[in-house]
Amino acid sequence: MNPPRTITILVALFLLVGSFTLTGAPAITEIPFEMDDPFITEVPATQFAFGLAPNAVLAGDLALAESDQYFADRELFEEAFRYFKDVAFAAEYGDSEDRLKRWNQTISVMLEGDYTDDDYAALQQLISWLSWIDGMPPIEIVPEGGNHRFLFHPLTELETTVPDYPAGNWGLTYIWWDDDGHMTDGLATVATDVTDQIQRNHLIQEEFIQSLGLLYDSYDYADSIFQQEWTETQYPIAIDFAVIRMLYSPALRMSMNTDQAYKALLQYYGFN
Repeated sequence: MNPPRTITILVALFLLVGSFTLTGAPAITEIPFEMDDPFITEVPATQFAFGLAPNAVLAGDLALAESDQYFADRELFEEAFRYFKDVAFAAEYGDSEDRLKRWNQTISVMLEGDYTDDDYAALQQLISWLSWIDGMPPIEIVPEGGNHRFLFHPLTELETTVPDYPAGNWGLTYIWWDDDGHMTDGLATVATDVTDQIQRNHLIQEEFIQSLGLLYDSYDYADSIFQQEWTETQYPIAIDFAVIRMLYSPALRMSMNTDQAYKALLQYYGFN
């Protein structure tokens, strides 16, 4: 039987004079965010990850390089934009509002719970790949005070600790954003007692990438990190990297709709 698919939950955050109110979100009272804590440490972008098999690391490196093709050929660009529209302007669960959302500040990830050295290293490798993407804000792993929390707990603990946690789900992503579409906080989970390392490697990548603002799953591209069916994909494929690059392209502005994003990207990459 296939494992349960992961779910992404969207919540809107509206900032008011240094305080905030959550709109349409479960109240996460057991996992508060400390917005003003300093960022403590930084992950070296070149550090090798032993959490992924060497062939997966090399395949991910190659996929990142191959994503260039989607910005050199108009037909491939159109293919990638169709996928970008599918995964960026809708949400697996919740209201996407058909508007662009992404981070514009340092993403400080705090790992909590029963994570392994391999879990930590798998996330480091993903951060290393993402650090090559133009427009991506700095991403760091911090011991405390993060604005993106990654929980590694047994499934039953997640179901009782995280409000409104969908029963049986091995991984989950919550995000918060302000009126302008800037993401302000994130929360991701991995159930540790029902997964092996290969499965956790996949969940770490899927949940974190979706928390960047690519929140919708798709049945296209069987090996994609956004595949709706359960997979154990260990790295983003080339078209995955292409849509991440589109989301964080300097050509885009917050809260753009699909038509505005398409026109801006066409001009930026010289296709009009």
